[in-house]
Amino acid sequence: MHAPDFPVSVPTMIAWAIGLLLFAGLFVAMMVRLLRQGKRWTLLSVFTLILLAGTCIHVIMLARSSHTVTDGNWIQLVLISSLASLEMFIGHTVVFDDIIAAVVFREPLLLLSYITVFILAILFTISLFFLIAPRGFKDAIRLRMQGFMSSRGQRKLHIFLGDTASARILARSIRENAPEDELLFIHFPDPSEKVGGELSIGEVLHAMFSRRTERNLADILGYDHFMFIRGQLPAPSCESTLAEAISMPYLDKLLQRENSCVYILSDNEDHNFRFLQLLVTQSTLKAKVFCYNQDINNYTALYANVHPRIRLLNKQELVFTQVKRQEPDLMPVNVASLVRDAGGNSLGYVSEGFNALIVGFGATGQEALRFIHEFGSFVGPDLTPMQNNYWIADPQIEHLKGEFLSRTPAFRYDANVTWSEQHTGSERFWLDFSMQLPTLNYVVVSVDDGHLNVEIAVRMLQDAARFGKDLSRLKILVKASVEDSQLPGMIQYYNRSFCPEGVSVIHPFGLPSKVWNLDVVTGHGLKAESVRYREVAGRITGVQPESWDARSERIRFQPGVALANQRELHRRQLIDIDACLYSRTLYALAGGRIPAENDPMLPVLAASMQQYWVNALAVQGYILGTETDELNRRLPGMLSYTDLSEEEQAEVRTATRIALTFAAEEMGK
Repeated sequence: MHAPDFPVSVPTMIAWAIGLLLFAGLFVAMMVRLLRQGKRWTLLSVFTLILLAGTCIHVIMLARSSHTVTDGNWIQLVLISSLASLEMFIGHTVVFDDIIAAVVFREPLLLLSYITVFILAILFTISLFFLIAPRGFKDAIRLRMQGFMSSRGQRKLHIFLGDTASARILARSIRENAPEDELLFIHFPDPSEKVGGELSIGEVLHAMFSRRTERNLADILGYDHFMFIRGQLPAPSCESTLAEAISMPYLDKLLQRENSCVYILSDNEDHNFRFLQLLVTQSTLKAKVFCYNQDINNYTALYANVHPRIRLLNKQELVFTQVKRQEPDLMPVNVASLVRDAGGNSLGYVSEGFNALIVGFGATGQEALRFIHEFGSFVGPDLTPMQNNYWIADPQIEHLKGEFLSRTPAFRYDANVTWSEQHTGSERFWLDFSMQLPTLNYVVVSVDDGHLNVEIAVRMLQDAARFGKDLSRLKILVKASVEDSQLPGMIQYYNRSFCPEGVSVIHPFGLPSKVWNLDVVTGHGLKAESVRYREVAGRITGVQPESWDARSERIRFQPGVALANQRELHRRQLIDIDACLYSRTLYALAGGRIPAENDPMLPVLAASMQQYWVNALAVQGYILGTETDELNRRLPGMLSYTDLSEEEQAEVRTATRIALTFAAEEMGK
């Protein structure tokens, strides 16, 4: 039989092919999105539309041809057309039948329509194959695609080892603050978690109907442009790289990129430590690693010190880092007894020491004591440090204080601390509280994670209001480390009920939505502020300081013991960061102004600045020594301002003016 001439012109064919290519790309993207979201009814609707379109085209072709099926009735014609349309999904077509071809090749519109539906049917089948393909194959493809896309765009890739609540909150923060970054979740199923086998009916049903974890994650993040793959927990005896241990070889390439960040945030610290061990042994690691560890002991810290790209995250430190950076109203300076002149201007010093109560001395309570000791650094009119008083109440205090004092030995000698075993359920505690109330400035309640803390805080507020306490000079911080939508409203209700207008006494802190924040976890904001602070120092002194990164490299690789170098680097970075954090408190002490060189307020503020540095180093475990000894944490400069030499006092005054200038510029933005 002579084949008819092709009925479509070349320009028309080219235009149709380009349009079909674009439409096919959009169709594949739509299919991937629907598969990821698990919208099974929408998928069924797409399948039905393609099937109907194919059936209609086949009915037209068969009806216009001389095929024998046209001799029957229309029901028979539709059924045969439906079967032919179903065959399109597996790549079979009837257009090569001579009788059918004679019809198709006479009508260009029919031909192009048929090819379009045929290609869509094949793409639909390929998409479904990817859905039911073995997980290992799919995950390998996804990892390669993720690496290719993020490397081409030079976008930062955030890899979460474990799909935990903390990881989800942090991922949402990344989505809000850096929407162009890529997210990759590696989920490690529990042994009890049952999934279908490879290429089985169970796997198909699981893939189509049981993607709840991924869909819930998409709901939390507010979008679904992320990778979600499954891994397996490494065996305890495994000594390979992390990628090999979790059966994802291509992950190695992602860990070798400097713009990758790895987050290990599981509540199971054994798993976190195992991941950390595997990463430390990987010599090609260039990604930044953030590993959560509730109790950072020396053994864990040793692993982190081996590699400069690894940072340990202590939740309590993150909690108070967030308070220091983002909660200026909770700073102790807001309730300090500042001395003012006749015009109401601050003179930079206080009339009496700071008094604080900490209820519950677990990890949060211990970090709270460090925080108050740092930011409660004030001096009197004679430039000597004001003696602060701390009352610590916990039924297990004898056990807890020993561990705390071993890590923070400065509190054995300098701090005026009263250790109490009283419980908030005893009348003795509340009797002592009423006696301390007139001079009490700051309270931290960290007995549990939420409602019990609020109950204790409310009773304290009621007693304070009943005894006529000046509520503008009282702050009660309530640990609320579990998200509860009703808790802020409850606290706001009691503040309105007992406090004067414009005054709030009870404040929640430690909410996961604030703590697991991209800026708080990575410390990028602190580093950026420190860099700007050093730029201000260069302008005021006329001497350009060494850059942050150059100093880090110099100290890290200088001769000596590696651990001592690491501690020296951490201490110097701490001094810069502390100067940024305390600058706002210093600016408040100065009454919002920068005193001149000959202003009598400048030495007063310098004395507070020096005392803050001393206290900040003290809570890190440093004590006064005759010479610098990083290994044993001893420093000779941990002295009050009045005990420094004239030259050292001049340096502190310059540093004070730098801090005030920095605070003025930052607060003026």
